[in-house]
Amino acid sequence: MQIKQLFNHWETQEEPEPPRQRLTVDLDAHTKARLDALAQMFPKQPPEKLVSDLLRAAVDEFERSLPYVPGKTVVEHDELGEPIYEDAGPTPQFQALTRGHIDALKGKRG
Repeated sequence: MQIKQLFNHWETQEEPEPPRQRLTVDLDAHTKARLDALAQMFPKQPPEKLVSDLLRAAVDEFERSLPYVPGKTVVEHDELGEPIYEDAGPTPQFQALTRGHIDALKGKRG
């Protein structure tokens, strides 16, 4: 989900999803005040849900912003027949590390 979609999501979603993992964060006073303002604007959403949604959207946006670095291996060709090279930038590493952490979290639950 993108950050700009959160407003409509929070206005229309009635049933919050339960958090699956706990994380404690320290916030500066300005950020805490802004989160309190959001909680007041969207009283149907628990503050933890607002923070979770914001964090997820920020990480999604961060991942989309990671630079593409063309590698040496051609993985496919575009519609004009031009080669498309593997991504040798940070995106594949981030995705592989994420999968490893997801597997570890699933192992803790199962």
